Amino acid sequence: MRISIESINFNNINKNLKHLSNEQIVEVIEKYYRNEKIQDILDEYKISTTPSTLIKTFPTKFVDEKCEKCGCQLVVKFKSKSSMYEKEKVNCLQCGHDKNKRFCNCRLCKAEHKVMFLEKEEQLKKALQEKIEKVQNALESNEVLKILEDNLTLEDRLYMSALLRCSLSEDMSIINPLGKIDRILAPTEKFVQEIIKTLVARKIIKVSRESSLDAFDIRVDETGAEGVTYRIYDAKYEINVISEDGDYGALIKRLMYPNPEIFDEEFCYEMWKKVALKESEEYLLYEMRKVGYNFTPGEKTYRVLENLLDQFSIGQIYNIIYRAVANSTRRYQAKEITKIHAQNSVIASCELQGERAVAENWTLKAYSRRIDVPQSIISEVLFNSIMQISTLGFSEVPTKDFR
Repeated sequence: MRISIESINFNNINKNLKHLSNEQIVEVIEKYYRNEKIQDILDEYKISTTPSTLIKTFPTKFVDEKCEKCGCQLVVKFKSKSSMYEKEKVNCLQCGHDKNKRFCNCRLCKAEHKVMFLEKEEQLKKALQEKIEKVQNALESNEVLKILEDNLTLEDRLYMSALLRCSLSEDMSIINPLGKIDRILAPTEKFVQEIIKTLVARKIIKVSRESSLDAFDIRVDETGAEGVTYRIYDAKYEINVISEDGDYGALIKRLMYPNPEIFDEEFCYEMWKKVALKESEEYLLYEMRKVGYNFTPGEKTYRVLENLLDQFSIGQIYNIIYRAVANSTRRYQAKEITKIHAQNSVIASCELQGERAVAENWTLKAYSRRIDVPQSIISEVLFNSIMQISTLGFSEVPTKDFR
């Protein structure tokens, strides 16, 4: 191996090589790479080091490349014979920049990173301020007149009762974010969204200015127009209802605990079926996910559950669902059917069980509520406070004749 003396960087020569001339240093390097015995090299040139550390005393060599940061000459270290195939570590003599490192710690890179950090920080501050202004403008543009208490529908009163019991603040001024409470408002996420969206659309509640900025998103539609949206579970809400007597405390009490006598049998029956349908869906999803099925209810599932609720209670439908999932899982584990076939067969099994139970006059036991599928607030309000049938809402078939 021939090495040009001009290619060697003789600045800052290792102390163990300082007694040698430049030509001798080149000779040492050449002999090293010619695989001459290292101890002989050390003895011949009187180098005070060990064979294993000789390579560390070698000077660097120039490469035909300039530093991208300061424009000075780049150098590389000589590699040991055992690491000849490793990538060379290129460094700058002047600023110390290491082009092989993704995050170089040289002074110029540090300065560059600091500038980038400050610029990014400034951009974030600017973006934050812009978001604050857009959210404030959106909330101001959505200001609406208060709704009279007397104009609330029965559905409004049920939904408000459940929502206020669920997350009204201690000073009764704010409805806290649903994502930060221990209880669940409704059996399914879709039902929770329906309740909130209904009350907001009817202007009975409105998104509060006290909401965290993180509860809002700035979105751009297909035309390029910007709009502010909010996350239902992260936003705070304000009550936008006023009573004729002007007594806010009394209003809150009436909203939280509406008079059961104002709710007619038809409304209670329809809402019983709706809550029962959602609780059946909730349990179906619970059992399906417990065995690893990736299932999303569609229209057919809802029709099957609605038909079952004409004949069976929620507790009895729990029984039907449990057996349907268990049977499909057993067949899948026995490799009689695929996993997709197994999860798709659950609804058909529920439908068949229901029809057979009616045709063959089965005595179908009603299961109890599971601890890990707790009763929702809207279910408690409907069955306990309004209809006053308590657990019968779960164990009996929905009927208009409940009083």
